[in-house]
Amino acid sequence: MMIFRRTLNVRVPRARRGPLVLGPLVVLAFAGQALVGPAAGAATLNGQVVAFGANAYGEVGNGTTTNALTAARVSGLPFGVSLVAAGARHSMALRSDGSVVAWGKNGTGELGNGGTTNSSTPVAVTGLGAGSGVVALSGNAPPLSVLSVSGNGHSMALKSDGTVLGWGNNNSGQVGNFSVTDQLTPVGVYGLGSGSGVIAISAGGSHSLALKSDGTVLAWGGN
Repeated sequence: MMIFRRTLNVRVPRARRGPLVLGPLVVLAFAGQALVGPAAGAATLNGQVVAFGANAYGEVGNGTTTNALTAARVSGLPFGVSLVAAGARHSMALRSDGSVVAWGKNGTGELGNGGTTNSSTPVAVTGLGAGSGVVALSGNAPPLSVLSVSGNGHSMALKSDGTVLGWGNNNSGQVGNFSVTDQLTPVGVYGLGSGSGVIAISAGGSHSLALKSDGTVLAWGGN
């Protein structure tokens, strides 16, 4: 069983007195195996996606904005998910046909669908349909805190040919397209087109990173 997981470094719920502090959004993709529970028998998920945690902007993806204290199935993703990425307030999934979908907060276009309306269910990322060639996704936003869950994020995608794309919040140039204008749909990162040699990407709070096959690391955005 392959499990793809990304979490955020914030406080996790535990038994305590006083107000409940919700932990990170967690997104899990279970590929091709059955999960066996002690009394429930087996539930075959086969590429289905579940999520739990903070859900103020619909980042759990179950059609609500109610915090999910137990795993909830992401709506509209019944089968065929090969990769998931959880940002601070939005999430993304790569389907087996190569298409990319996203859900959650969208204040600066981090869902990549051309708008700025939050979505509690997955929406298609513009230009990354079936056969997109995407092999990796990353999304993030400024750190969560107990006092604030505001802030906007950005997203990144890596294609098999080394092309790197970015979209969403761009106030520090983290999208990498020689501007500080928010991008509502994916745009190419300057200098990282086909043949760039990039093999891994990571989106920070207001900066981005790329690793090349020769060990070179590139960074851009807030400094």
